[in-house]
Amino acid sequence: MLAQGTIEQQELPLEKSKNEDLPETRARTMTEKGFEFRSATKEKSARSTNKRFHSNVTKFHAFLANSDNRAEIEERAKSLITIADHTEHELTTWLKLVRFTSGEEIIADLISTIQDTIEGCRRAALCKIKAIEKDEITSVRSPTSRKTSKMSSASGSSNCSSKETLINVKAKRAALEKKIKFSDAIEEQQRVLKTS
Repeated sequence: MLAQGTIEQQELPLEKSKNEDLPETRARTMTEKGFEFRSATKEKSARSTNKRFHSNVTKFHAFLANSDNRAEIEERAKSLITIADHTEHELTTWLKLVRFTSGEEIIADLISTIQDTIEGCRRAALCKIKAIEKDEITSVRSPTSRKTSKMSSASGSSNCSSKETLINVKAKRAALEKKIKFSDAIEEQQRVLKTS
């Protein structure tokens, strides 16, 4: 009988649910210091990823200017799009963390810039591929026209790039002007609140 009683005592704790023994857990709220640390960590990661993305964009444009291989251009463009998606994800994660703070608009502008930049890269790659195709068609005609068509395809791709750069600069300027107007409106509202 003693052995049977021991077995029953061992089985009793197993029948109880683990949650019944624990008090209810409270919802976790981040302290100000914890928020600042997490925000700084996310900011560092996002800015580093953003810097790498823009470095890859510069390398992509340099490659694009010197390449005549369509398959390689398409492959590098896909790789750049993957990097852009990762960068946008990092920035979006940071944006979610600092929502309703002064940094929100800056991060949103960075995300917008990435989207505009990758679209410009897509268009530049497409222009270059079209120029290569045009070059291939003209090179079938005569061997002397190859030099001329290569020169025209190189200038065509640089024209596409310069147009896209001009569009990107205008878009950034408009975004900055909008940001300045928004900042002025916020300052005016803060002055009104302080005087009230």
